[in-house]
Amino acid sequence: ASTSTKGEYKIQNVKNKKYLAQTNGILNLAGISPYSGLAFTVNAAEAPTSNEAIATSEVAVIAGEGQVTIAGAQGKKVVISNILGQVVANTVITSDNAVIAAPAGVVVVAVEGEEAVKAIVK
Repeated sequence: ASTSTKGEYKIQNVKNKKYLAQTNGILNLAGISPYSGLAFTVNAAEAPTSNEAIATSEVAVIAGEGQVTIAGAQGKKVVISNILGQVVANTVITSDNAVIAAPAGVVVVAVEGEEAVKAIVK
């Protein structure tokens, strides 16, 4: 883009030096004179909105052999159910990295305040 003296800008094709122009509402490339180009100005805008209020989850569910490890859920209630919906564990996590015994197969782990996830215990 090149600049004119009025604080306006014009877009120029580097290869053929022609300027972006507008004729009857259609954009095209016009002569090499900057006076034939379509002028535009750049206005300052507000800064983007911050993400400070967005909450992200740091809870991780890791299936192991005969157990499920739950990280980042200290103080939250956890319910582990088998695929038939039978509750196999119901507890409040007291550490940041808790290991809970679970039967082999598919289990559903529901951590308070999070979406339930499936895990395959070996």
